[in-house]
Amino acid sequence: MTSMVETVARAMFEDDPAYKDSAGNQRHTWDDWPCNDLDPRKYWLNKARTAIAAMRVPTEGMIAAASNQRVTVQIGREAMSGIIGPWPAAEAWQAMIAAALAEKPA
Repeated sequence: MTSMVETVARAMFEDDPAYKDSAGNQRHTWDDWPCNDLDPRKYWLNKARTAIAAMRVPTEGMIAAASNQRVTVQIGREAMSGIIGPWPAAEAWQAMIAAALAEKPA
């Protein structure tokens, strides 16, 4: 599975006009490059990691959107349902960002 850092890096790479011809078609793909010191993937992986890290603290709007979500959790044979709430939503988001940054690109 591709890591979140690599997914974001690929998207940024593919959006960069420097890697497209005059018609807007990709001149190079992510997998075209040999692994060496001139490999632009290293640049894009670093940029993606920086972008994801900048998202570590959710905005008030993000917390509000997640806080009002109803979830159901299955514990053994019993299902519990409820509203997430603001603190668990923010903590879950931060945990997901930390996990994304800890993943190693393929």
